[in-house]
Amino acid sequence: MSAIWGIVPASSTEKTEEALHTMRTSYAPFAIDRYSSLSLDTGVSFHCGLQFFTEEAFQEVLPFYDNTKGFLFTADVVLDNREELLSQFPLLSGDTPDSGLLLAALEKWGSSVCDHLLGAFAFAIYHTSTHTLHLYTDHMGNRSLFYAILPDRILFSTALVPLAHTLSAAVSEKWLAACLATTSADMMLYEALTPYEGILQMPAAGHLTWTPEVSSLDIYWDRTSLPKPLPHKDPMHYQTLFRDTLSACVSSMLRSAEHTGCTLSSGLDSSAIAALAAPRLAEMGEQLYSYTSVPLRDFVPEGTEPADESAGVLATCRQYPNISPAFLSCPGQDAFTELSRLVPLLGYPMKSGHNLTWLDAIYEKAHRDGCRVVLKGQYGNATISWGKALSVFYQLFCSGHPRIALRTMKDFGHRYGIPRKYMLKCILTEWIGNLVPAEPEDPLTAPGLMQRYHISRAYRKQMRSAGGGEMDSREKRLSFIFNPTAQMQLGMFDTAMSLIHGVLIRDPSKDKRIIELCCSLPVECSLSGSLERGMVRTYLEGIVPDSIRKEIFHRGVQSADSTFRSQLLWDENRRDILEVLHSPTLRRYIDPGKLDPLLIRLEEASASELTFSDLRMANVLYSCSLFLKEV
Repeated sequence: MSAIWGIVPASSTEKTEEALHTMRTSYAPFAIDRYSSLSLDTGVSFHCGLQFFTEEAFQEVLPFYDNTKGFLFTADVVLDNREELLSQFPLLSGDTPDSGLLLAALEKWGSSVCDHLLGAFAFAIYHTSTHTLHLYTDHMGNRSLFYAILPDRILFSTALVPLAHTLSAAVSEKWLAACLATTSADMMLYEALTPYEGILQMPAAGHLTWTPEVSSLDIYWDRTSLPKPLPHKDPMHYQTLFRDTLSACVSSMLRSAEHTGCTLSSGLDSSAIAALAAPRLAEMGEQLYSYTSVPLRDFVPEGTEPADESAGVLATCRQYPNISPAFLSCPGQDAFTELSRLVPLLGYPMKSGHNLTWLDAIYEKAHRDGCRVVLKGQYGNATISWGKALSVFYQLFCSGHPRIALRTMKDFGHRYGIPRKYMLKCILTEWIGNLVPAEPEDPLTAPGLMQRYHISRAYRKQMRSAGGGEMDSREKRLSFIFNPTAQMQLGMFDTAMSLIHGVLIRDPSKDKRIIELCCSLPVECSLSGSLERGMVRTYLEGIVPDSIRKEIFHRGVQSADSTFRSQLLWDENRRDILEVLHSPTLRRYIDPGKLDPLLIRLEEASASELTFSDLRMANVLYSCSLFLKEV
C-alpha cells in the first residue's frame, strides 16, 4: 500500500515544482517507509510514499513509466485475489508485487480492469499520447483519493491535508455548515464535497477521466451490478456458502509483512472476524493480536448494557488460544485530549472524539506490537449481521411472499412469545412513522447557513432513502450498504489512520464478495433460527463462542465512560477548551442560540454537573474550531 499523489499540467509550460515540494513536505508527518517519484519533461509528475504492509510491498517499483507504451502509473494497492490473477499471467512469479499484477491486469482488460480485481486500491495512469489521466478507486472506497481540477492542471492525493496545503485551499462553507447540522458522527451530507473549496473526493468504484478539455466521472460497480437473488429455500441451506465466503474474505486479508491484529469486542461482527482469522493464522504458526477498549477502573456504569466487554473477548480467546489480547483503558485521555494532534493530520473536524481516542491508541499499540494489518468488522451491521425482524417481514410482504412472511413471523413470535397480530401492528406503526420526513436533530449550524445551502431539504432527501432503521425496504437496505457519503467518510478515516500509524486497516465484512452474497441471499436468512442478526448467530455456530452468539438481549456500549473521563479531566482542560470555543471564526458558523448557552454552562457548571449532551456538543465544536484554526 502507498500514499500516492501527482500533478498533470494542461500544458508543458506550466510550472509545478513549488506545488510538488509543498505536497511532499506535507506528507512528512505520516509513517511512510520509502518515497519515490517520476517526472516527465512535460511537467507531469507522479509520486509514491510506500508503506510496507505485505511481504510483496518491499519489491514495489512505483511510480512506473513505460516509454514504449507511453504511460506513467502509480498505485495504492493491496489485492485480495492474487492467486486468481497469477493464474491469468503464468509468466509472473509468485512474489510479483501487487502493482505488477495490477499493471498486467490493466494491459489485459483495459478500462474494465476493476471487474477483475478484489482488494483495497486507488491508482492513477497517465497516457502521454492522448494527454489523458485516469483515476480509479476500489469497489467500496476503502482507500481515499482526493483531486482538484484547476484551469491549468489536475492534482490528486491519497491524503487530504497535503492537497489542501498545496492549494492553500479555503474552508468549504457548505461542507462545514452541513457537517454541523447534527451532533452525530456523520460528517458528510453532500457527495464528493470535502472540507476544502475546490477539492473533491473520489467515490467508491469511481473512474475519473481527465484531459485538458474535459473530464468525466463514472461508477463502474454499484447496487445495479449485484448478482440475481438466490431462490427461497430453508435458510440453513445457505450456511456453507455463507461460511465459505466470509472465511475467504478474512483469509485473503491476512497477508502481513509481520504480525496481524484485530479490534475485538463482545459483539458479533468483530468476534466473527477474529474467530475466522485465528485458526488460519494458527495454521501458519502465528498469533492474532487483539485490541479492546475498556472503561477506566473507577467507572460505575448505569443501566444493564455491558460497558466492559472484556468477558466476551476472553471467551473468544479461550476458544482460540493463539489470540493474544490487549485491553486499553487509555488513562488520562478523553474525547478532547488527542484532537489537537489528530485534526491537523486528518484534515477535517472529527465529530466522534470519544471513539477516536481509543481507536488512535489501538492502532498505535498495534504498530508497536509489529502488526502491519489490523482487521475489524465495522461494516458487519450492514452485511453479515444485518437482520431486524420488522425489516425482514416487511420485505417479504413487499416482494410477494406473504406465506413465507407469515411463517417466519410465526416462528419468530413463538421463540420470543410475541403474538403475530402485535407484529403486524408494529409493521403498520413503523410504516406510518417512515412517512414523516426526518429533520436534522438539534442542528448547531447558524440559521443563515442552514437556509443558504438548503441543508434541511438536503437532509430530508438523504434520510428518505437512508437505511439502517427498524423497518427497511429492500431499497433502503441497499442504500444502507451503498451509502456514498458513508463510504467516503469511512475510507477517508481508515486511510488517514493507516498513514498516521503505519498499519493497514481492513474490514472483511465490507468485502465485495460478502456484500454480493448478503444482498443475493433470501432476506429470511437474516432471521435464520428465528433470531435477529440470524446469519452470524446460526451460520457461525461452533465458530463464534456460544456465549456471544446466543446473547440476544444485551449489546456492549462503546465509550460508555466518555462522560466520566471528561468530568475527571474537566478542571485541567476547561481553560483550553473554552479558549478554543471562543474563537470568532467558529462563531461565524454556529447558531448563537446554541453556542452562547453552552459557553455559559461550560464556564459555570462543575465537572460533575456536565452531561453527555453538554460534552458531546462541546467536543464537536472544539474539533471544528481546531480545524478552522488550521485552514
